[in-house]
Amino acid sequence: MNEKYVYEQVVLKCDERTVTGRVYPRDIVEKALKEFQGPVKERKVFGPIGPADTTMHLRDAAFVVAKVELEGKEVKATIETLSGLEAGVQLERNLKLGHVELTPVAMGSVSEGGRVGSDLKFIGFSVRPKEGT
Repeated sequence: MNEKYVYEQVVLKCDERTVTGRVYPRDIVEKALKEFQGPVKERKVFGPIGPADTTMHLRDAAFVVAKVELEGKEVKATIETLSGLEAGVQLERNLKLGHVELTPVAMGSVSEGGRVGSDLKFIGFSVRPKEGT
């Protein structure tokens, strides 16, 4: 597994309630994604296997975010696994088996009804076990 493995997934559907009960309005997501594009284009957004927080050691990185785009109401993320690192090799294996999925990591306010506020900021992505596996 010396070559990078590229994986794309819809990570969010705007204006629909998520499993966490949040609703991400398209206009707010679009603004937050525009702000997130700089670090993505500079290849500065890395992710671990498992939960992500605001700090991460590069030794724990399993992937780099290559692209994030809004198509209609769907946010699609493309990642490249870091095949030279054990975490990247493990992630590639689990993605091919369909055991894990990407999830966005963001900060911002949420109303009582679950609507995400205009202060939404994407800070990265993490990998979690896929439901039912």
